[in-house]
Amino acid sequence: MKHQEAVMGAYRIIGGKEASGEVSISGNKNAALPVLAATLLTNEPVRLSNIPDIEDVQVMIQLLRHLGSLVVKEDAHTYVITSGERIGDLKRNLVEAVRGSILLLGPLLATMDEVLLTPPGGDVIGLRRLDTHFIGLSALGADCSINE
Repeated sequence: MKHQEAVMGAYRIIGGKEASGEVSISGNKNAALPVLAATLLTNEPVRLSNIPDIEDVQVMIQLLRHLGSLVVKEDAHTYVITSGERIGDLKRNLVEAVRGSILLLGPLLATMDEVLLTPPGGDVIGLRRLDTHFIGLSALGADCSINE
């Protein structure tokens, strides 16, 4: 009797044909959030396209607006962001709503002397580490401390 493995699901791909055509790749959160944060590094307008219309992206955009960035939505997936002088801070309820808010630390530290960040929200802290961000910023000369 042959051993059969329980398979919950599978993809069957049949080749043998020449590959041709065009594919539109949708944007994703893991690419969009760092790029949104990087807009803080310039005062020039930055046009971003293929940005997914998801909650984490919308919260990051709210954080940018609260910091003083002008965010213009051109269409469902395109934004023009102009970051000027910082007029706000990192709003606690927004930081706690999205784990990706930690990505704002680097660009903010590049343009400011000090940043105070509430612990980011998202998954349980133990599942995805934050200390790699602090280690990287420390290696670049920042003094990072965690307070209760």
